[in-house]
Amino acid sequence: MDAISSEKQTQAKKTGKARKRSVSTDLERIKEDKSKEKRLKDKYRHELDVANQRLDEAYAEQTMLLTAMMNFLDIEDRIRLLRESKSKIVSIK
Repeated sequence: MDAISSEKQTQAKKTGKARKRSVSTDLERIKEDKSKEKRLKDKYRHELDVANQRLDEAYAEQTMLLTAMMNFLDIEDRIRLLRESKSKIVSIK
């Protein structure tokens, strides 16, 4: 009986150590996954910031070109252009 109980205790200690090892390796794996996800999130946030900056620059350039085009037109052409585009404008209620 003593030999059996001592063998059970030995086996319990071995499995307890194995569980501790598996828990610690799982914890390390989870920490690595979390840091990888954080790096990816930072990378994508940076890419989004760059894309938004390029979009803002393109919008500003388009606005400048439109303003320059309107300045080259004489007053009659401006009025005609505004009247033609007015039909495309929809009021928001």
